[in-house]
Amino acid sequence: MIRFSLLAMAFAAFTAVQSSTIQPQTSQPQTTQPSAVQPPATPPTQLTDENRSMMLTLLDRIETLTTKIKDDNKNKSGRVTVERATLDEIAADIVQVKMILQK
Repeated sequence: MIRFSLLAMAFAAFTAVQSSTIQPQTSQPQTTQPSAVQPPATPPTQLTDENRSMMLTLLDRIETLTTKIKDDNKNKSGRVTVERATLDEIAADIVQVKMILQK
């Protein structure tokens, strides 16, 4: 269950970044006046093997932390206890994955 939700979060972040970087092209009407020269649009950066490797490392760390939390609270039902430092680390890892996807 935890692995699925981590993958779902990563996929949702990836889709959000991809949809925000893809812009529909609109045709511009022909004008008789010369228009200012515009620089060519730069395509979005492709995910490199290094970026993929970093994202997998971060997601593995998140999975390890959440598995440990689950194991520590396996005899409890309902709420689970998480140390603030662990929660902060998970949040920081998620931010890093988002930053990689937004490049």
